[in-house]
Amino acid sequence: MPGSRGSFLTPDLWRLFAHQLLDSGAMLPRVIATGWLVLEVTDAPFWVGAVFGIEGLVMLACGGLGGVAAARVERRRTLAVVQVALALVLVAIAALSALEVLRLWHLLAAAVLTGMARCLHLPLSTGLLQRAAGQGQLMRAMGARQLTFNIGRMAGSALVGVTIAALGFAVAFLLLAVIRAGSAAVLARLSPELGRPAPVTGRRPMFLDLVRQLRYTLRVPRVRAVFMMSMLMEMCVFSVSSMMPVLARDVLGVGAGALGVLTAAGSLGAIVFGMVMTATGELRSKGTVAMLACALCGVALIGYGLSRSFLLSVGIAVALGVGMTVYDVMLFTLVQVTVPSSRRDQSTGLLAQSFGLNPVGSTLAGAVAQVAGLPAALLAAGGIIVAYALAVLAPKRRLWDRPEARKPS
Repeated sequence: MPGSRGSFLTPDLWRLFAHQLLDSGAMLPRVIATGWLVLEVTDAPFWVGAVFGIEGLVMLACGGLGGVAAARVERRRTLAVVQVALALVLVAIAALSALEVLRLWHLLAAAVLTGMARCLHLPLSTGLLQRAAGQGQLMRAMGARQLTFNIGRMAGSALVGVTIAALGFAVAFLLLAVIRAGSAAVLARLSPELGRPAPVTGRRPMFLDLVRQLRYTLRVPRVRAVFMMSMLMEMCVFSVSSMMPVLARDVLGVGAGALGVLTAAGSLGAIVFGMVMTATGELRSKGTVAMLACALCGVALIGYGLSRSFLLSVGIAVALGVGMTVYDVMLFTLVQVTVPSSRRDQSTGLLAQSFGLNPVGSTLAGAVAQVAGLPAALLAAGGIIVAYALAVLAPKRRLWDRPEARKPS
């Protein structure tokens, strides 16, 4: 059984981790490559944030419905189709760049399509992992997923930075498309029974299911607190990824190759902590760990805002990678254990909706960077997160520290 310690790494889990490795090898590098490309096209930090802001608005509008839809479809095949669709978007950007006809509106359109695909991607992939691992090994599985995520992110970021510097944007985006296609091929090998739709969806309209889930989320304090934390972290911390090209070029004075190194450095500490969390198993003090991870992320952002040294920024990237990894494992675990099984797909869909605030945060950071400089935006975001961790999460952490309530509400 997936929940037993001896058989933790089942064949389906190996395939899901291989999918995660390839998926992350394309996801963040796509953000880095797109951000650098927008800078080349517009020479304006505002548009770097705005392109991802459009993607976020789509996720805000459709993320909840994506979770409801994920509970009604065959997960394995649908997620493979999503990966192929994302690959085709990357191929289109590569072709337009190679033909030297790429314009800003092309990148805005690509952001809309990517946002729509991501609304389904998160609930589908998380649902598959939860089924493959079982509730008893869920936190180990989340830790292993973050480990493979960061290995893929590190390798992909370094590779795309070198590719842009040596061969140009067209080849870099084509490479990312090939990685996406490989991820779809891995998904096709999952066991068919793993992707079966949830048996309890009934015939209710999708919008009614979404409204019911929103009411449940707002009514239950332990669940509501998870989503409030996610919203703020997405706006202030995870939005930094899209602004890394601005940090590299305008603050640190380095090029695309060094940008790849800086981004990859964020995965080093994350990989080590991913191994630790995979081996640890279940933690009872989930709220305390989540609070400390948020505080570390805030301190790292403040460090970015103060640093003008590339080497120091590499060290800060390692610390930020640790904080983001621990936070992510806690977040995805809390979403799964604080709600009954019948609501997990819908809850993960709402989580995807909160991820839509990531690009919105990028837009705000880009606007502040345009007026006052990126360091000011980073200092403000870091200060907000540290204050939130100490003033809000510290008193509320026991909501998640105590044993999970299993009864549906």
